[in-house]
Amino acid sequence: MTVKTAPMAFTISLAVFVAVFLWFANKADRPIQPLAQETVFERVLRTKTLRCGYVSIPLISLKDPKTGQFSGVSYDIVNAMGRFLGLKIEWAVETNFSTMLEELSLGRVDAICHGDFPKEATVARAEFTDPFHYLGFAAYSRADDMRFDGSLKSLNEPNVRVAVLDGEVSNVIAKTQLPQAQRVSVPQNASISEMILQVTTKKADIAIVPVPVAKLFLKYNPDSIRSAYGEKPIRVYPISLVVSHGETNLLNLLNKAVREVTLNGEADAALHRYFSPDDMFYPVASPYAQLSAEQ
Repeated sequence: MTVKTAPMAFTISLAVFVAVFLWFANKADRPIQPLAQETVFERVLRTKTLRCGYVSIPLISLKDPKTGQFSGVSYDIVNAMGRFLGLKIEWAVETNFSTMLEELSLGRVDAICHGDFPKEATVARAEFTDPFHYLGFAAYSRADDMRFDGSLKSLNEPNVRVAVLDGEVSNVIAKTQLPQAQRVSVPQNASISEMILQVTTKKADIAIVPVPVAKLFLKYNPDSIRSAYGEKPIRVYPISLVVSHGETNLLNLLNKAVREVTLNGEADAALHRYFSPDDMFYPVASPYAQLSAEQ
């Protein structure tokens, strides 16, 4: 390199250095764009698997501790939905009512599959599919307590104590339909049958539970309780699958399967396998009517 060309080479090198420096400085000023996180819906389609969380409930979604086999109306219905969607249903995580939404938020499961309905503690934190059946709740008293004549008025008195699970539907029913009655709280992580025990041990006068729960209790404790509200439900709720708040695509996918199993009769058949008409489990009504003859 000659003496004359040295300044020019230096100038070019400096210009390149400055350009490279400015390019990197400009890139550094820009926020780094995070990689798009896979949604639950996308993972379900990619793996062709729906991971279910469930509460182990007799006749609903019961896991046999000895064999590991599942049975129950929700187990049958959700598996039928999986066949329609071409998805494997993996009953992955056993949970309870107080922690099931946490399993969803942590990504351990894709849906809560034993069947649930919106409540105070869940309505703003989750999405619920269309119902695949409805469940009635009944009121029970001790068998020897004859104060209740089957009317709501006889239950809604200041001297009546109603056993409720904290944050659960029994608490909602008591507050809205029996506001004059006293509420006897049972911890949310307790079993539903604990409310009946509050009645039989005279810590409460009324328990509001599903009929099959009361029947199972009577099987092992004959003549201990009786219906306090006649042969009718005190409240009826829709039973649905639950997914994380905002998982609209997954919700829509599952709703297609719910419509299929309710229209093709699989959901109704599952109800008949496990329950009798007086158990207050109700099928979804047909969305269409028979074409009448021309007049």
